[in-house]
Amino acid sequence: MRIVAMMMIVMHHYAVHGGWAFTPEMSGNKLFLQLFSCGGKIGVDIFVMITGYFMITSSFKLKKLWKLVSQSARQHDLWHLSAA
Repeated sequence: MRIVAMMMIVMHHYAVHGGWAFTPEMSGNKLFLQLFSCGGKIGVDIFVMITGYFMITSSFKLKKLWKLVSQSARQHDLWHLSAA
C-alpha cells in the first residue's frame, strides 16, 4: 500500500509540474490532470498514516537516531560542497 501511495504522489507531481497545458474545455488532457492531481493528496495521507503506524509499533533506539543525524549531516555537507 505504501508503494501505491508513493506512485500516486509521483503521478501528482508529474501532472502538476509536468508542463501540461490546462485548458478550460473538457478534454482527455484535462481529465488526466484532474485524476492525477487529486491522487497526490490522497497518496500523502495514506503514506503518512502507514508510516506513523509502523513508527508507533517500533521501539526508540538511540543508535538509530544517531545514524539518521549523522547521515543527514553528511548529506548537508555534500550539498554545500557541490554548490560551492
